[in-house]
Amino acid sequence: MQKIIFVCTGNTCRSPMAAAILKHKLKQNAIEDVEVSSAGIMAEPNTKTSPNTIKALKNMGIVARVSNAKQLTKKMVTSGTILIAITKNHKEYVKNVATTYALSDFSGGIDLPDPYGQDLVVYEKCAKILDFICNEIVELIKKGELK
Repeated sequence: MQKIIFVCTGNTCRSPMAAAILKHKLKQNAIEDVEVSSAGIMAEPNTKTSPNTIKALKNMGIVARVSNAKQLTKKMVTSGTILIAITKNHKEYVKNVATTYALSDFSGGIDLPDPYGQDLVVYEKCAKILDFICNEIVELIKKGELK
């Protein structure tokens, strides 16, 4: 089983959104041998998923639930785990932990800005970008090229 963890700062907006979108796309493509989760490099205990994250996903037809932010730990990263960092800075922070990519590796070098604290429109734009990138990731998984 392949394991993918999306990594951002606080694990309340971008990484849980990316994980929910990729899970949805994997299900649509009947890909069952990939475990997807998310974590933050500075996640605070008992911090919840942003309400606008949940709303943006719902507006895409993806059911997601509020959850507690998770701090990325070495225990979460097992052999073969792939970390997909939301920005190049996140990638730099976790690059020695596991095989690591940044979203920018799939999107022509562009980092995904943090929507934290902004209105729903900004979260929906973020979700659309993640939707596009997750399509790319699914294709790489299908070809066996995400390693």
